[in-house]
Amino acid sequence: MKKLILILFVGSLSLISNAQENGIAANKASNAVKMISNQLEMSADEAKFLEETLYNKYITNSQRIAGNNLTTEEVKAIYRKTQAETMKVLLAEFTKEEIRMITKFERASFKRE
Repeated sequence: MKKLILILFVGSLSLISNAQENGIAANKASNAVKMISNQLEMSADEAKFLEETLYNKYITNSQRIAGNNLTTEEVKAIYRKTQAETMKVLLAEFTKEEIRMITKFERASFKRE
């Protein structure tokens, strides 16, 4: 019985932690898209696509990094890999120049947070 209670408790903590990470990623993506769409002419569909893509990027980074005791170099490698994957997805909707501007404004949105 004690084991069952312990397993349920640990499981619920895991779900709460995951929900918080998802909320942080959603807020981060939303803030970035607000800044980007204010700077670039973007349709509602493009903004939605961008927000979903950035959300997936942030969640992927979190899942690959969190709790893995990685070195700074390993973390940087994960960020580079995820960025490259994100660029491929964005190329389906945007030009290279637009992606360059999106990246610039995305980074600027981090400084505002």
